[in-house]
Amino acid sequence: MQISNYMDIQIAFDLEQPNLNCQFRQEEMPWAIVTGDSYIYIPNNKVDFYKFDNYPQPFISDKQVNNIGIVVPENLSEKELEGISRIFSYMGNDMEYNNGELTVIEEKNFSSKYHNMNLIVYGTPQRNKVIKELNSKLWFKYNKNYSSFEGSEKLYLTEPYASNIASFQFDVSPYNKGRAILVLTSPKDDILLKSLMFLSTTKYSSKLSGDSVLIDTYGNIRTLSLKRKIINL
Repeated sequence: MQISNYMDIQIAFDLEQPNLNCQFRQEEMPWAIVTGDSYIYIPNNKVDFYKFDNYPQPFISDKQVNNIGIVVPENLSEKELEGISRIFSYMGNDMEYNNGELTVIEEKNFSSKYHNMNLIVYGTPQRNKVIKELNSKLWFKYNKNYSSFEGSEKLYLTEPYASNIASFQFDVSPYNKGRAILVLTSPKDDILLKSLMFLSTTKYSSKLSGDSVLIDTYGNIRTLSLKRKIINL
């Protein structure tokens, strides 16, 4: 079977002029030009690694929810519920089928029965014990009193930056090598809540790449690829 590397792509533009008021003027006809250095990014449907370049995979796979468990603190505020809901609303843009499993798990109830799920773990270490349990496996670990992040081999962190950021870390789940885990955490609830916009709209999620993201209180981001590639010889 021959496999062609040729792809025919048709692009349609819906161009609207401001203040047109339903009047057609040929001399004001809008135009769009596709230059030779333009490109289109189409991520693979199946992946065996986890990066923000492919988000919301693997949480959405084959156009349906893919066995998601989200681990959250008790007593979420209305704003937190709204922020988390927007994440799943955005994921829904890639869905065509209204099926699959999505389970919300309070951190006190998290146990081995959820280890077979693609996990999203949300919260500060003070409010979500699972964050503390995962700390030794994070690329950006918390310090001993969980008030600030420590640096990694690729990025040295200093105060006050280290205690005023949110961290997104995307990796193979330590509970199940066939599943993914996305840890969304910060020492401060308000900073973590604001950071969720980067997982809720195309405008912001398109800025994410690699497997680790740091977001400060002003919305400035740093993206890194920290997972070492394993090469079998």
